[in-house]
Amino acid sequence: MSSGSESVGLFSPLRLRSGQVLQNRIAKAAMEEGMAGTAQLPDERLVALYRRWGAGGAGLLITGNVMVHAEALTGPGGIVLDADAPLEPFAAWAQAGKATGAAMWMQISHPGRQVQARMPGVVWGLRISRSSWGVTPSASVSRWR
Repeated sequence: MSSGSESVGLFSPLRLRSGQVLQNRIAKAAMEEGMAGTAQLPDERLVALYRRWGAGGAGLLITGNVMVHAEALTGPGGIVLDADAPLEPFAAWAQAGKATGAAMWMQISHPGRQVQARMPGVVWGLRISRSSWGVTPSASVSRWR
């Protein structure tokens, strides 16, 4: 318990060291929604979901994984924000989540070697070899060799 005269409760604002102020101390944790639309972009389903979560009164909404490489996904339905992605769908997604005052933070992700075996694309990490050194570093290993 605090001995100060200021009451701090679940619904009181929270000022972060960055200067951002959350309207309360309730957060929706990151989860992998698996709801990418066409071209691995946020679509109206995801926008509507975050609009509803934002309207629920949370101070902070943390998105599910947003992949930074279109060929490195953790599972089907993954959202991708890379150099080729248009920003408009992401702006609509953010505006919907923040419409009633919630902060919205994007969880950016790259799965590295944690790519599921059934997913196409590239696995990133170390390549194990039988050299006398034991491990040979490699930026990426194609699954389709």
